[in-house]
Amino acid sequence: MNKNRNSLKKSLVRSYTSIFLIFILTIFILLFLIFRGATNVLNELGEAALKNKINMAVEYLDFLESQVNKGYIDREQAQETFRTSMLNKVQKDGKTRGLNNKLELGIEAYMYAIDKNGKEMMHPFKEGENISNIVDDNGKNVVQLILNEGNNPKNDGIITFFWKNPNENKTREKVNAVKYYEPWGWYLNVGTYYEDFYGNIQQLFFNILLIVFIIIIIIYIFILFKIDKKAKPFTKLVNTIEKLSNGDLKVEFDYNRNDEIKIVADSLKILKKKIKDYIELSNRSSEILLESSEELNGASDYISKSSIQISDTINNLAYDTTKQLEHSEKANKNMEILDNLIYECKEKMIIVSENSNEAVKSVSQGLKVIKDLISSTDESKVSNEEIFKAITQATDKAKNVEKVSSVISSIAAQTRLLALNATIEASKAGEFGRGFSVVADEIRTLADEAQKSSKEIENVVKELIENVEKMNEIRVNVEDNNKKQSDSINETENKYKNIYESIKNSEKSIRSYGELVEELLNKKQEVIEDIDSLASISKNNSAKTQEINASVEEQTSSIESVEEYSQKLLELSKELKNSIDKYFKL
Repeated sequence: MNKNRNSLKKSLVRSYTSIFLIFILTIFILLFLIFRGATNVLNELGEAALKNKINMAVEYLDFLESQVNKGYIDREQAQETFRTSMLNKVQKDGKTRGLNNKLELGIEAYMYAIDKNGKEMMHPFKEGENISNIVDDNGKNVVQLILNEGNNPKNDGIITFFWKNPNENKTREKVNAVKYYEPWGWYLNVGTYYEDFYGNIQQLFFNILLIVFIIIIIIYIFILFKIDKKAKPFTKLVNTIEKLSNGDLKVEFDYNRNDEIKIVADSLKILKKKIKDYIELSNRSSEILLESSEELNGASDYISKSSIQISDTINNLAYDTTKQLEHSEKANKNMEILDNLIYECKEKMIIVSENSNEAVKSVSQGLKVIKDLISSTDESKVSNEEIFKAITQATDKAKNVEKVSSVISSIAAQTRLLALNATIEASKAGEFGRGFSVVADEIRTLADEAQKSSKEIENVVKELIENVEKMNEIRVNVEDNNKKQSDSINETENKYKNIYESIKNSEKSIRSYGELVEELLNKKQEVIEDIDSLASISKNNSAKTQEINASVEEQTSSIESVEEYSQKLLELSKELKNSIDKYFKL
């Protein structure tokens, strides 16, 4: 619907636009034809004016030639007179004369003349130059065109070529009127551009086009305005009908017009009133039906739920009764098993009591052993301390021996040195010192042995000290192990004490449990009698609940049928109410 809402307006715009475009195209074609016709006429008039100027020049040349023939002037004077009359006097450069504005046609058309070799015999700007090699943009030789048309006029003395002035960038089509004057051998030319003929009318044509374009835009805007004004009532009517089709009954069809739109609006207003009355009636009926359906559905739902609850309760009661009967029978069997278990438990309790007494004795013996172990550990600790104390003293004495050994080694070194000196002195004494030399050698030998022994003693002492240090490290580990062992023994003693207390408490509990077992044996027969009575009652209840359950199931089936129909009625009422509320706005 939204897509086609403005279709009438768009159709009118397309129709008027098509007609308007045809009208505009016709106007532009007419203007173009008028412009082309006018330019052709002006071109023909311009060509005629150029030829007339050539003919006037030829008449003047004939007059000057007659003066030459009569001997009044010579030909050079006649030629200069013609140049000066048609243009101006030559300037100092010998080739520039300029244009004679008195003889212009209102356009830039000037006269010039060349000979058969292409030399400029008369020219406003380049007199005396040779232009025989000049060609236009299409490759035409300009001089050859002039000579051909002058000698053999095929185009009524008119030639065209493309030319560009020195101060211009664009080439334009140029037209020349050509005539050959045989007595002088001159080819007279009067040339200008075609644009000079119709330049003013071209500008006028562009101005007319601009004015026509502006007028066309204004007319087209006016047409669009009128179309919009004409289409607005239709658009308004379409929007109103669309709202009505969407269920909005609040829309108004008020149009202050006296045409077909007014008739349609009045008819729609009557139709809207009838639809509104019908919808209001349907709405009231649907509300009443909805309320009744809800009440009926609520009542049937309540009854259905109550019936279901009753049925569930009876089923549960029947189930519980059956289960109760089963459990009663099972309980009776279990009581027999329980009786056997109680007797067996009593016998086990006697055995447990005896084992408990044995455990108490074993724990007491264990505590005694632990005490002996603690005593032995303490004695071992004292012995270890005395051993490590003796080791420490031995270490100190070994260090003293090491010092003495160092002193002996030093004395041996000095003795050896003295023996060496004595040997030297004995050798100096000669025969008298020989006996002293033998003694000195012995002393040196003893000194060497003493030094060697002292070194061995030092090595033994060092090894002893190292072993003692290792023993010290072992002592630390032994002390740690003794401490851990002592802690473990103490912890074990505490646990044994706790075990002893627990066993003593268990012994009390076992005696109490034995008393309970005796009481269970006494109560067993009473429980068996109660279970038998309960089983009999359960059988009677089970039969009655089955009868009640059958009646309730029949009632529930009827209620479910009523509930199903009331639910369908409620859904239909809601659908009717929702449809009215959804599609109609009252």
